[in-house]
Amino acid sequence: MERYVVFTTLVFCTALFLFTPAVHAWQTYDPGVHQGLANQELRINRGISCGRLTPYETARFWDINARIRYEEKLMKSYGRLTGRERLQLHHDLNHSSRAIYRMKHNSPFAC
Repeated sequence: MERYVVFTTLVFCTALFLFTPAVHAWQTYDPGVHQGLANQELRINRGISCGRLTPYETARFWDINARIRYEEKLMKSYGRLTGRERLQLHHDLNHSSRAIYRMKHNSPFAC
């Protein structure tokens, strides 16, 4: 009987150990934020290559993206990304995306 209890406890602890990191990673992973930042970086690079973004505007957008990454890292440091935090990150991404669009289209040059 004692052997059965030890074996059951061992199996339970092993399963708990293996399952917990997967749940934790699932709760903090948000592919929308990562994809949004990647898309913005592509748009910024295209704006640079076309000459539609000035060096000042480019630096500003890189700083904004770095701030969004820092916010995400800070929010995830508490263990999980809540719905409200996810909404805040997506709001920041949308705000930045609109700013990139406005800056790219304020120039009379076509690309």
